[in-house]
Amino acid sequence: MKGKEDESVVKGCIESDVPFGSFDLPVAVEDGEGSVAALVYVDNGWGEFEVPGRTGDVSVLLDPKRQMLLYRRHVKRVSKPPTCRP
Repeated sequence: MKGKEDESVVKGCIESDVPFGSFDLPVAVEDGEGSVAALVYVDNGWGEFEVPGRTGDVSVLLDPKRQMLLYRRHVKRVSKPPTCRP
């Protein structure tokens, strides 16, 4: 989605293959303006986030400091806004 003057909104969905319980996942969104980091709450296998005001080339990092015991971290870019829950 485009905002004012070439700004975009980054929307993301987190999906866990362990669909029970809850945890907080560290997520960082980086662009030419710097980095924004937050914990995304994942409940029953699903979490979502939104970061407005991003410009230029944007990257999303899941657990950037490798603090969590995860066997895989994967970011997928899509052109349509995501639907986070089935």
